Amino acid sequence: MKKYKVISLHYTTDCNLNCPMCYRPRKTYKNKSFDWFMKLIPYISELTEQVAVGGGEPFMHPEFVRDFSKECVNNGLICNVTTNGTLPMRDYVENVEMVSVSYDKYKYEYLMPYLINTKQLRGVTRIGCNLLMDNSHLDKPYYFMQLLNILFTAKIERIFALYPKNWTPLDILKFRAIYYAPTFKYKHFYVDDLTNMILTQNKYQGWDKPCHFAKDIISIDEKGYVYGCSFDKKPLLKLDKPKDLMNIVNVKYKERYSCPYLKVK
Repeated sequence: MKKYKVISLHYTTDCNLNCPMCYRPRKTYKNKSFDWFMKLIPYISELTEQVAVGGGEPFMHPEFVRDFSKECVNNGLICNVTTNGTLPMRDYVENVEMVSVSYDKYKYEYLMPYLINTKQLRGVTRIGCNLLMDNSHLDKPYYFMQLLNILFTAKIERIFALYPKNWTPLDILKFRAIYYAPTFKYKHFYVDDLTNMILTQNKYQGWDKPCHFAKDIISIDEKGYVYGCSFDKKPLLKLDKPKDLMNIVNVKYKERYSCPYLKVK
């Protein structure tokens, strides 16, 4: 059995947008080379069955997405990619299991290009949506359901509602019914791990079970640092050589029963 459900890989901070809620720095230096990340794949495959590629915007370097995903398949890995959906993708995703397009209130103006781009992916790969929730969805549930209907009608396979960590506070317990309603109407409407912990345990901290920090998932950034989750600030491990990733099995960490990036308590 593999140690992790998924390993997130952020190999670049380059992006063609400037979304105000983005938790990734726009520019970093001394990044690992693309060749270094290619050599990381066999070690990732020892720890998980699935790698999730994010950014920045991965399709700022589309040839790398193409080559990386192909090598993942050669090593028995499922490769998923998260993108803002505004750049050409079709010719680079043959070996990508699912392309998940991030969507939020700051991308409303990109809805049509987003739908056009996702339409072009049909028959090439699976298509999902990572929907960053905010009060514009919760305060206007009718329009929220309309948005979901548009996305599912456009053949988006699944919608993943994300809690806005480290951003505008969102009191989801107050709007519990708005989260539950789409699950009855749409078979493939899901919430992220954090939202699920809050809704099922009816509290924001002091959970009965720990979150997936360093337990089910780890994240590797563009400089070769390994974190317990993509939002964390303190690395668990620094990778000099790709094979150093195997040292993660000996790293000790403290389980978390609350999320330090929540603003609502």
